[in-house]
Amino acid sequence: MKNHAVADQWKVVITVMLGTFTVLLNNSSLNPAIPSFIKVFDTNAATASWLITIFLITMGMTMPLTGYLADRFGKKKIYLSGLALFVTGSLLGSISSGLTAVIICRGLQGIAGGLMIPLSLALIFEAFPKEERGRVTGIWGIAIMAAPMLGPTVGGVVLSFSSWQVLFLMNVPTGLLGLLLGIRYLTATRGNLSRTFDRSGFITTTLGVGFILFALGRTTTAADVVDPLHMLLFLAGAILLVVFVRMELIKEQPLLNVHIFKIPTYSLSVIVASVQAIAMFGSIFLVPMLVQQVYGYDAMMTGLVFLPSAICTGWFVTP
Repeated sequence: MKNHAVADQWKVVITVMLGTFTVLLNNSSLNPAIPSFIKVFDTNAATASWLITIFLITMGMTMPLTGYLADRFGKKKIYLSGLALFVTGSLLGSISSGLTAVIICRGLQGIAGGLMIPLSLALIFEAFPKEERGRVTGIWGIAIMAAPMLGPTVGGVVLSFSSWQVLFLMNVPTGLLGLLLGIRYLTATRGNLSRTFDRSGFITTTLGVGFILFALGRTTTAADVVDPLHMLLFLAGAILLVVFVRMELIKEQPLLNVHIFKIPTYSLSVIVASVQAIAMFGSIFLVPMLVQQVYGYDAMMTGLVFLPSAICTGWFVTP
């Protein structure tokens, strides 16, 4: 009986890791394709970069809402809805004929990621007792850390033997498998019907994050930093986020529990993780441009450049 329960726990881990790994792998696997998109759609690097930027914007705007949705409708239902949306965005992206359509599909994928990634660890924690969560968190970290570094290698190999459409299509089999496993092995939780929606918090944080990310996405040169429109967007975003924090501190059912930042260890961990994420995702975007646009190598070489990082990342996060 105990062995059966343990087996069920690890089925949850495999199910969640499959979906999370698919989302993160896809996001970074498109980076080597940016030069290809520039050529195929006859555009510039700033416009093509929206394939990456729109994913981060929509994911960042969706994440604050995920906690409420999970409490209101149940973690399993929201996670699987996100995965279904991701598969849909992947299918639509593979048949898109214009860059605008592809960018919209990437936005759908970002929304899906915003629903799935915050819930992935929560679903795993529900399946394991407290004393085992540290070990399983390390295993979960393999998918979170290794997938973004492995993505450019996978993307480079795919582009060398096929087209950019395959970068979207390759998500479909693993996504559908994740859905089937999720329906079978994830435990449904009862929604809290008394949970109220923090409308003002959602509006302020969504607009605040959206303004800042939109301004960053439009910033391509040093002169853009002091552009009046960009400065206005940065200022408006910062003010809205300050207002958001002040409102959340006094609400009984806030969208985000910002009181947790009073714990010094937690606040420090968030700062460290943020710096690490900026450095990692920044390099994942810039290095392919350097290798292909400046040095003139192909997508396969771009993938090989990232292979040592993927191997080391997987090695060092292994528990």
